[in-house]
Amino acid sequence: MDTQPQFKLINTRFQIAFFFSFFYFLFASCVSDNIVTEQPNNDTPPSEEQTDNLPPDNPAPTFTLQTSDGQNINLSDYQGKVVTLFFFGYGCPPCKAVAPSIQEQLATPYESNDDYAILGLDVWDGNSAGVDAFKSATEVRFPLLLEASSIARDYETTYDRLVVVDKDGGIVFLGTQNAMGDLESVKNLVISLLGS
Repeated sequence: MDTQPQFKLINTRFQIAFFFSFFYFLFASCVSDNIVTEQPNNDTPPSEEQTDNLPPDNPAPTFTLQTSDGQNINLSDYQGKVVTLFFFGYGCPPCKAVAPSIQEQLATPYESNDDYAILGLDVWDGNSAGVDAFKSATEVRFPLLLEASSIARDYETTYDRLVVVDKDGGIVFLGTQNAMGDLESVKNLVISLLGS
């Protein structure tokens, strides 16, 4: 008696059963991942009190950096304020060109506003003499912070960019083009955030 054809028949049945079982479990696992459980319907929006202590949607990475005169500046010192961050390179020609406009449009109008601050962060990690030379050449009066390349990485940005952090500590604007190109948008956003 030849057992070979019988073995092939059993082997083929086993392969078919395995094939269907495999795809059944694969399909079942995909379907179960998409099952949505019923949640109670609460159409009432959260009250202002409920949202006051919620973390921001896109929290700004915190940092502590020094100015050229050795003063430590921490972003958390500005909690409850709108903060514009100007990421610059101390020897960057476009940064030098836009800095006076940033001073004029984003710093000077708000110098007496306690709810606003602007900080410059040197992404090129220049020494204090290089950053002081930038400050002198551009005549900006807001604090310029040293050695900020790691902070730029944390913010996923580069030099010649503007970032705005709202009063809750969330990033509400992350520039993707040179600062001059974003200046008007940032100015309008700051006005809106400050309600002025």
